[in-house]
Amino acid sequence: MAAKRAMSRRRFLTLTGVAAGATTLAACAGTPQVVEKVVKETVEVEKIVKETVVVEKQVTVEVLAKGSIPIAWWVYPQWDGITGEEAEIDGKEPTALDWPRHVSEQFMEMHPEVRVDLELMDWGTGRQKVNVAAAAGLGPDVWWEDNGEILKFALQGVLEPIDDALTGDDLEDFQPWAIEHATIAGKIWYWPWVSYTTCVMANRALFAERGAESFLPPEDNRKWDYNQFLEALKEMTFDRDGDGTVDVYGYAIPCQQNPGDYHRHNFLWGRGARIFSPEWDRITLYVPEAVEGLQYMQDLEHRHQVIPAGSAAMSNSDAGRMWNEGRLALYPAEPGIKFQLEKAMREGTIPEGLIELYPVFHPSQPPNEPVEYSGEEGIGVFKQKDPGKLGLVMEFARFLTNTENQKAIKPLKYFPVRKSAGNLYPDDEFMEFMATTLAYAGPDTSVPYYYGARQFFVPMYQEVMSLQRTPEEALQFASSEAQKWLDEQLAQRVI
Repeated sequence: MAAKRAMSRRRFLTLTGVAAGATTLAACAGTPQVVEKVVKETVEVEKIVKETVVVEKQVTVEVLAKGSIPIAWWVYPQWDGITGEEAEIDGKEPTALDWPRHVSEQFMEMHPEVRVDLELMDWGTGRQKVNVAAAAGLGPDVWWEDNGEILKFALQGVLEPIDDALTGDDLEDFQPWAIEHATIAGKIWYWPWVSYTTCVMANRALFAERGAESFLPPEDNRKWDYNQFLEALKEMTFDRDGDGTVDVYGYAIPCQQNPGDYHRHNFLWGRGARIFSPEWDRITLYVPEAVEGLQYMQDLEHRHQVIPAGSAAMSNSDAGRMWNEGRLALYPAEPGIKFQLEKAMREGTIPEGLIELYPVFHPSQPPNEPVEYSGEEGIGVFKQKDPGKLGLVMEFARFLTNTENQKAIKPLKYFPVRKSAGNLYPDDEFMEFMATTLAYAGPDTSVPYYYGARQFFVPMYQEVMSLQRTPEEALQFASSEAQKWLDEQLAQRVI
């Protein structure tokens, strides 16, 4: 789901103490070379009159070998290519490593003594990989992640706060809320990079085919309640070819995987339920509003039959395939779906006009406002043993989140968190609406324990949608087990 900054006096002293030459990444830390240099100094000699003479003396300076300071940067796949628009790079098909490699090379040119070691993780196992590495003290130097997951490591005491590395210009440039969300116990724990959001995408072309555009929320606010949402799903679930089998469904709720669980939570959040207490110390989801939300979801499949059967085992890719084939009227997604759709239509993999995007909010039960999965990603820095290297690692993290590199996220259709990056999407009505959804972010997904709690709530949805347990039974069990786990996590907090 960057830009260049002025160097503080503290940062200047740190770096000049390391080397005058520059930084490059090496496979292992290099040993400084001892070099004898002759330095000319001007001194005053007292005679009958003062005159200036030149004397010579020999001094020893350290020159760091090229690539002698490795910086390990672990990344998740974000977009292919550097700008996201290349057909090929150096004769090869673009990959998710192109942009990270590009900015790493830029930084190494600025700091020849550094070598950036890139490692591409996958979204399915990446977090576990970082968890295991961090527990063994073998985590990367820097990595990008959702803010709540970064803060989890801050609570464990294995991250470096970034306060001393931030300049006054940085603090002025970052959005105040981005700094606030990165702060725990009076310290700032990551370099804010981007903000992201999601909502429900309606295929307006499909609604038009059905003559059902009046079932969509109005342009002026794009909100609807649960009854209106259900009526739209009923209207948009139909047999297109008349063979007696439903071809098009109003919506889908894939429950097989962890990623995407936030699109299930929306049906509970919109009724006012929350997973965590404001203090993050209690699981608060076992409430009547959440039970009602789960019953509503179960009824969509088993009573109203307006979503495909087998939700418990349906994968995100299964639902995505139906959407791309024009067989889902509504589909939850990030704004990057627009970029993907435009690319697919250019390449001919999706027919022109099959899908027309009309973003709307998830349903909610008034007086509750809709809640969308929105948040931030940042660059975290794990604990460093060498103060000299710490300075370079912080400089790298600043570089990755500078103005230009925040503009680079445009292919994702994300939003920068530096004011200097400006509006990346002028005159784009789609992105203008998506920007408004940022104000509807729920608090749960920014909690440091959110992703760990998935192990309890993902099975809950599977049990409900497969009729293995009633909504109340599943919710009570999941909440109880999650609370036991949360108590264990809280006992490990060091800040």
